[in-house]
Amino acid sequence: TILIYGHADHSLSSQMAVDLRKMESAGSGPGFNIVVQADFDASADEDNEDEGLPRALNRGTSRFLIAKSTNPELVGSRPVERLPELNHDDPHVLSEFIRRAVKKYPADRYGLVFWDHGGQWEGYGGDEQDGTVEEPRGMSTAEIRSAVLVAMKSAGIGKWDFIAFDTCLMGGVEVLGDFTDLTDIFIACPEIDYGDGWNYGPVLRWLKERPDAAMREFGMMEASLWKDLHFTRDNEADRALAAHCVYDLTAYSAVQSAFSGFAAALSAAYAPSNLAIPRQRRLSIEYSLADVESLGEPTDYIDLGMFAGRFASDPKSPEPLRKSARALVKAIEKLVIAKTLGSEKEGASGLSVWYPVDD
Repeated sequence: TILIYGHADHSLSSQMAVDLRKMESAGSGPGFNIVVQADFDASADEDNEDEGLPRALNRGTSRFLIAKSTNPELVGSRPVERLPELNHDDPHVLSEFIRRAVKKYPADRYGLVFWDHGGQWEGYGGDEQDGTVEEPRGMSTAEIRSAVLVAMKSAGIGKWDFIAFDTCLMGGVEVLGDFTDLTDIFIACPEIDYGDGWNYGPVLRWLKERPDAAMREFGMMEASLWKDLHFTRDNEADRALAAHCVYDLTAYSAVQSAFSGFAAALSAAYAPSNLAIPRQRRLSIEYSLADVESLGEPTDYIDLGMFAGRFASDPKSPEPLRKSARALVKAIEKLVIAKTLGSEKEGASGLSVWYPVDD
């Protein structure tokens, strides 16, 4: 059973309808359930309908068991349950969706996909309540973790086979730590997703045909299929800037330990006159780039593995810093088991870290 939390009451509303149609190209079947809770932005009803969403589903919240498509231009799955308007930034709404979905569609294996905007350590979400809320609160990763744990306990789930964020920016060292005891396989973009999201049809068909697949194998296939969708179109931003990764969270504790050692060594090497640290930060690959024209402009996020690697290979770095940097690079290499990178991301480790600079 694959659960998809379709948090779409905002600017991406019509894209949720597009993705429902992608899911329908695979469809549920014997022993395979695709379960979606979707909340659309009713103030964008014309855009939603242009993407095949029936007008009646613009308002309120719908729960679907995704059916095999008979018309690729329309969302054909009928809701198995209709609910009033819900705030999908409320952790209780997330917990209840998981609890009800697992009770209704029990399985031996479970995957969980979060669909929406992502903001790295700042969290995920942003429910605009049909255009009536200008600054929605979102959910922190700690709130997501707590909500998922509550539902897991209620549903009797030990671990998810995978957890994924079909969003921007959630492939960060600050984010992964909240999911280490929820799943071993975590899928996310450290960079912005420039429009197409998950390649739902082929990904879900692959799982449907291989219910016993090892999750590492699935993760590697998902990254490959993500590339097929994003790089076959004439999308300059994707081809240059994309970063989509699969993480083995059993390796995260080693990263966490190595990161602490690296941070301590970096702090010890700091001095106002030591320009090596800001120089290496500016020479590292950056994430959260709006478009190709933004290349070269400082952002708040850089590639942690590349940043550490620059110190590891610099003979002028103090030996304790070089040693700790090498340890961190090796730990990240074990953490990131698959990645799809654009041409301007060559050499990236695929793990971001918040490191803003002042203008």
